Order: sequence, then structure tokens, then C-alpha cells
Amino acid sequence: MNYLAYLIIPSCFLVFGAIAKRIIRASGWKWSDWFIGVEMVLAAMSTGIMHALDIGFKLVKMANSANSAIPPAFAKEFVSVILFIFATILLFFFVVIVHQKWEPVKETEMPFRKKTREEKWKLLWLAGVCNITGYSLFAAYIILIKGVS
Repeated sequence: MNYLAYLIIPSCFLVFGAIAKRIIRASGWKWSDWFIGVEMVLAAMSTGIMHALDIGFKLVKMANSANSAIPPAFAKEFVSVILFIFATILLFFFVVIVHQKWEPVKETEMPFRKKTREEKWKLLWLAGVCNITGYSLFAAYIILIKGVS
């Protein structure tokens, strides 16, 4: 049940991000309101970096204390966070390249079913694959790195 609560939070931010884009623009809903994969990846990356800094500060304190032995689990967590950050950097560039390739999307009020095949692919990549990439990074961080106590 705890995992569910931690996975709902990124979902809420996904929706809040789309609502914020809609409010800022002050016009009707557009598909581009839901293209928040870049923001999600950056948020996951910043979460990982903050966690790495926290672990790094703890490692420095341990090294400066009388008992300088670093627990293996602690070192393993630090390596996991560094690998996570590396993965988020690579996936950030992936999402940016997808956005560079597929944007802009023709902003019409036409329903999805009436869009051209190319426009449907654009929407799939920008609102689907990129958002899932960002959301998956949040889920991976919560489940694999941070854990739920």
C-alpha cells in the first residue's frame, strides 16, 4: 500500500503540470499541455542528485568520525544513486531528442481519431513515451533507490 501512495504523487504532479500549462496560456486545452516528460525527467534527476548529496554528507561525517568504517549497504546505496543519476541524464537527452524530432504538433481542436497518422505518432511519442519515461524514473527512484519504510 505504501508503494501505491508514493507512485500516486508523481501522477498528481503530472496532472498539476498540465493544468499549470493550461492556466498560464489562458486558452483551451491543447495536447502540448500534456508534454511534460522533460519536466518529469528533470524532477527525477534532481531528486536523485539531492539524495546523492545527502549520502555524500553522511559519508564525510563517517570518514571524519572515530569509527571510519563505512557500512557496505551504505556504499551500495551510494553507487545505486550514482547509477540512477547517470540513467536519468541519458534518458533526459533521449526525451529532449524526441521532443526536438516531433515538435511542434499541429494544434487543432480535431479529435484524436481524426488526426493524421503522423500527428498520432507525434502524440504517442510526446504525451506517451516521454511522459512514461519521466514517470518511470520517479517510480524507479521510489521503489529501487529510496524504498518505502
